[in-house]
Amino acid sequence: MRGFTLIEILLVIAIIGLLAFLCIPLGLELYRSQQLDTTADGLVQALARARSKAISGEFDSNFGIYLSENKYILYKGQSFDLRDQAYDEVFEPAGNIIFSGLSQLNFSKISGQPSQIGKIIISNNQDYLVLDINQAGVTTLLTADLKNVVLRPNSPGFSCNITGQSNCSACPNHYTCVDEDINPDNDSVFLWQQTSYLTDLYNIADYFQADMDFINYFDIHFRVNGGVLNKQYYGWVVPVIRYNGTIFEGSEINLSSYGQNLSGQPPLDLFYRWTQKPDGQQWQLSDINNLEIGFKIKCAGSQLYYINAYQIYAEISYLDVK
Repeated sequence: MRGFTLIEILLVIAIIGLLAFLCIPLGLELYRSQQLDTTADGLVQALARARSKAISGEFDSNFGIYLSENKYILYKGQSFDLRDQAYDEVFEPAGNIIFSGLSQLNFSKISGQPSQIGKIIISNNQDYLVLDINQAGVTTLLTADLKNVVLRPNSPGFSCNITGQSNCSACPNHYTCVDEDINPDNDSVFLWQQTSYLTDLYNIADYFQADMDFINYFDIHFRVNGGVLNKQYYGWVVPVIRYNGTIFEGSEINLSSYGQNLSGQPPLDLFYRWTQKPDGQQWQLSDINNLEIGFKIKCAGSQLYYINAYQIYAEISYLDVK
């Protein structure tokens, strides 16, 4: 009998390795998907149990579900804070599962009505499932896609006091200086030798339609340049939003941390992310109707220093039900 040659053995090993290379990612994807489905089914059952316990008047008490980022608790009591901890049932799903949206649902005894209606988002950072709780406390399981939309300035906002502009309209129409989707462009608002902050705010496109009113995060992107004699980045930028009539600021960005600004170098592309509204609540698509975006800018010195802002836009990541 003839044995296997070395070439034949190596060929078999290579084929096995190729099959493993192709199959392991598919297996991991299937495993993650099954974990997500199992977690959603478990949470649906827990919500139904809490509601059933409340309707039956068990212990003459309300029952509810409390969700943290990666676990949920079925509890007995008027609220999670006032619960009887002896009756807690803690569920910690396997894998990298994250909960967002509603953080607590409390079901009234006898009626079974929930303390609030809304959606619970279950994610493994790739796929999303949505639990929709209606006024009767009934839960519907939905699937959703994560989508992104860009909204650019389209009209003057509450404030326009940056002093200069290049190749575009003066205040109050500075939004025409920063609304382009061309990169690079020559339109900008700018300061020269101004060492105190000045602010521009702009309205953005009106509310857009989606099947689900849930925002994953809200980013402000802006392109800026500044320095002294084109040798070094200098100056400061603060992203700003105006929501429901109140101005809120992001973190101050020091351009000098980005090093040299050589002649002809393009502007810096920067962004700031709000994962929640300033009041700590989840962003909703309807909030966009009440939102302005903008920035505060100032120079690093009073001689030969400048700062230009070329573009600003909002990028919104939201869930859309399939």
